[in-house]
Amino acid sequence: MPCKYNSGMALVVTLAVVAVVITCVLELNRTVTRQAVAAHQQNDRFLAREKAMAGIHFGMAVLVQDAMDTLEDSLQEDWANPETLGLAVEQMGFKPGDIRLRIEDELGKIQMNALIKGFPGHEVNWDQKMIWSKLLEFNRNENPGVNLPDPSQVINCAKDWLDSNDNEAVTGLSGAETDDYLRLETPYTCTNGPFEHPGELFNLMGVTGELFEFESETVTGIGDLYTVYGLSEKKSRDGKYYYPGRININTARIEVLETLLPEGMSLRAEDLAAYRDQQDRQGAGFVNLLDKGWYERVIEFTEKEKSDFDRVIRYSSHIFSIRATGKENQTRVTLRAVVQREQANGWRCRVLQMVREL
Repeated sequence: MPCKYNSGMALVVTLAVVAVVITCVLELNRTVTRQAVAAHQQNDRFLAREKAMAGIHFGMAVLVQDAMDTLEDSLQEDWANPETLGLAVEQMGFKPGDIRLRIEDELGKIQMNALIKGFPGHEVNWDQKMIWSKLLEFNRNENPGVNLPDPSQVINCAKDWLDSNDNEAVTGLSGAETDDYLRLETPYTCTNGPFEHPGELFNLMGVTGELFEFESETVTGIGDLYTVYGLSEKKSRDGKYYYPGRININTARIEVLETLLPEGMSLRAEDLAAYRDQQDRQGAGFVNLLDKGWYERVIEFTEKEKSDFDRVIRYSSHIFSIRATGKENQTRVTLRAVVQREQANGWRCRVLQMVREL
C-alpha cells in the first residue's frame, strides 16, 4: 500500500509540475506573441507616420511650384484636386492608397480673429461683424425648429472673448466676460485675446454644436468655415497686430460666399460657385478664368455694392492646411500641417503648426 500511495503522489506531483511548465510556456508564448505583435504594430505606425510626413512635404512642394506658376489661387489648380495629388504621389513610387493627400486654402474661410480691428484692442470690425451675422442668421433660417441663440448674442460674446483694454466691459446686453464664465458650473476664464482653434467658439456663452451644423455635403465641421489663421505680418497704422479678414472667393465654400454678398443676394453664391467650377464638355479642363474682378461677369453690382464686396475679398492665398494620411498594412496615421507660403530667396513653405489627428 505505501508503495502504491507513493506512486500516486508522484504522478500527482508530476502532473502538477507539467501543468506549471505548460502554464509558463503558454504565458511566455503569449508574452512573446504580444511583444511581436506590438513590435509589428509599432513598426507599422512608424512607417505610416513617415508616409504621412512624406505627404506633407510633397504638398508643400506642390504649393511652392504653384506660386512659381500662377498669381491667383483657386479650386481649378492641381493642389486643390485630391485625385490629381493621388496620381502624382503614385508616380513617386507609392502604391495606391499608401498616401492620401488633401490641401485646403485657410484664407477661403472666415478669419474669426478679424472680428476686432487689432490686438490688443476692443474696436469691432463692422465688415467682419456682418459676415458673422449673415452666417449665423442663415443657419437659424435653415433650422427653424431648433432653439438657437440670436446672432447678436454670439457675436457679442465672441467680441468679448477677443477684446482687451476695455476694463472687462460686457458688449451689449448679451455679451460675456470672465466673471460670467467663472459663475458657470465648470468655470473657466475668458482669454481676452485671439482664438487659437475654431473649436473655441463652443466655449462662448450659449453656443452649442447645433449652431454650426449645416445641411451640406461640403461642410463637415466648424473648421470648414472658420480659421484662426491670417495674421498680417505688418502692424496696423496704430501699431497693433491685426487680421485683414479678406476671403479668397476662388476657394471659399458656398456657405462662406453667401456671407460676402450684399443683402438679398445670398442665392447668387451658387452662381459664383458654378461659374468657378464650370468645365468643358469633355471634363478635361475649366473654361472660366478667375482673374481679378471675375465675379462681375456673373453678378451685376452697383458701385457701392462692388466697393463693399471688394473690401472683403481676395484672389490669392499664402496660408494652407495640408492633411496627409499614411497607410502601412492596416495602420493609418493622419497628420495635419498648416503652412505659410512665403518668398525669401525663393519660394518656400514654413510650417506654422502640425498635429496628429485621431
